Amino acid sequence: MELTGHVTEDRLIAYFSGELSPEHMQRIEKHVQGCPPCKKDFQVHKAMFSGLIAMLGRGRKNLAPAEIRAMLQAHMHQNEVFYHITHIADFASVLIAKTPRGVANIIIGRYNDFEFEERLKKNFPKQWIIESFDRTVQESQQLVAYFNRQRAEFDFDIDAVLIKSEFQNKVLFALREIPYGHFVTYGALAKK
Repeated sequence: MELTGHVTEDRLIAYFSGELSPEHMQRIEKHVQGCPPCKKDFQVHKAMFSGLIAMLGRGRKNLAPAEIRAMLQAHMHQNEVFYHITHIADFASVLIAKTPRGVANIIIGRYNDFEFEERLKKNFPKQWIIESFDRTVQESQQLVAYFNRQRAEFDFDIDAVLIKSEFQNKVLFALREIPYGHFVTYGALAKK
């Protein structure tokens, strides 16, 4: 996670955990004040880190900076969503997003990268969204193979935390029953 590429994740953790010297903190604050994109991102991270520190430190007084750092590092990555957009010739573009627990979102369409990212942000308004081919390469390759008719099944994990209701679970189970190469209308799926 970075503030528009200027301040690293480690530096943010050090800033909010109190590990940085006053001089280093002032440098970050000066940069943030003079860089509008970083200023906006910094405010978001300040609110998020403050809330996380308060939640994790509840009932504990005078946490040491090293304790705060360890708590932030242990919990912050649970809210990451990694994504990659793959452009499939003669078909469409596909965005695949995943959390550390598995695939969380797939968006298919003829959108530009900005439109894909905006749709993803609407689906995950409270998560850190990070573009990463490395973190999504296996899932992206499986999707490309599927749309090129070289693969009929997937073997990647699904983030079950995102299935919020029994109804969603039933719909996903029903979708799995559709044979490769076939389609089902929304009406037929609803009846099933």
